Amino acid sequence: MTSRVVILDDYFPSLLTGFRVSEFTYLLREGAVDAVMTTAEPYAHLSQTFGETFPDLANRVMPFDPSSLADAGGAYITFVNNARYFMPYLVEHKLPVVLQLYPGGGLNLGDPNVDRLIIDLRASGLLRGLVVTTERARTWLESLDVGDVPVALIPGVAIERTYLGPGAGSRTNYYPTASDVLRFGFVAHKYSADGRDKGFPDFLATLAAVMTDGISVQGSVIGGFTPDDVPAGHQPLLPYLTFHGPLLSEAMKAVLFSVDLVVSQNRADVLAVGQFDGFPTASSVIGSLCGAGLVLTDPLNQNRLFVHGRDALIVPDDPAVAAASIVQLLNGIGIQALARHGLRVTRRHYGVQAQLAPRLEFLQSVFA
Repeated sequence: MTSRVVILDDYFPSLLTGFRVSEFTYLLREGAVDAVMTTAEPYAHLSQTFGETFPDLANRVMPFDPSSLADAGGAYITFVNNARYFMPYLVEHKLPVVLQLYPGGGLNLGDPNVDRLIIDLRASGLLRGLVVTTERARTWLESLDVGDVPVALIPGVAIERTYLGPGAGSRTNYYPTASDVLRFGFVAHKYSADGRDKGFPDFLATLAAVMTDGISVQGSVIGGFTPDDVPAGHQPLLPYLTFHGPLLSEAMKAVLFSVDLVVSQNRADVLAVGQFDGFPTASSVIGSLCGAGLVLTDPLNQNRLFVHGRDALIVPDDPAVAAASIVQLLNGIGIQALARHGLRVTRRHYGVQAQLAPRLEFLQSVFA
């Protein structure tokens, strides 16, 4: 690459944003980008923590300073909201940009403001490439007619390498042979008061329904949810729930290696019309890579990877049906078989060659 390319972001170098850590550190080390400029706060603390983990990259991450863009040759931005924030600076410095469109972060399909942002970027002549991670986003871009701007479809999400190591495939600590308690995991950031977008109420209702079959359960909740988020009707579940808060990768891995099933019952169009999650979510992929079986809703029919009942349980947004599917699994192939089949799928589709290498090649081709 012949020009200085910078990543512009609002959350990195927080180690709690695993997909960014995975992708950005990879691109820095491979020479696809020269630096990361960030608006994240508190920067001093985040920078120190990042530097302790990645000392070789610490001096290549810095607070965002618009004047530093003067000698840049290109920018790489993830999420619609970041593109909107940084666009005036791109225009001011006539800085070419590649935009990565993950679900979330303002990517509300059908929102005219989002359409206008992409159209304006295209009209500015600065938009040099788009990375999309879902077929829905690619179809939407086609409807906008982005002209000759190259679009790379890279389904999925970048996953931290700590989850790609050995061990998950040799797990045998599953209910009911190795445990008397069926252990569930729920992993999600909290974006709404009740967590309905991430399926938190459905998760609780599913656990309660499983318990009515005489099965002992335990739930590990990782992310922004606390006991205060459990509604009155599910307060009896509190003794069976452990709230871990947000966890870094090694701590999350330790918890998920002891979980039987990770449940993700997310819903679309809750936070805003057109809002949706990718399928499977990053947390579900991580659960699978830690050897947990997956119980997933697919409200927008995005599944192209898993065979229901073999690689994962694909359930409707009905906790009673989800619970019945889990009981049927226990009476059928069992959790270990489901988890191992799912693990083969996630390792194949979320490894370095499937996720990181295509992003590297695309950036190198655009900014050559």
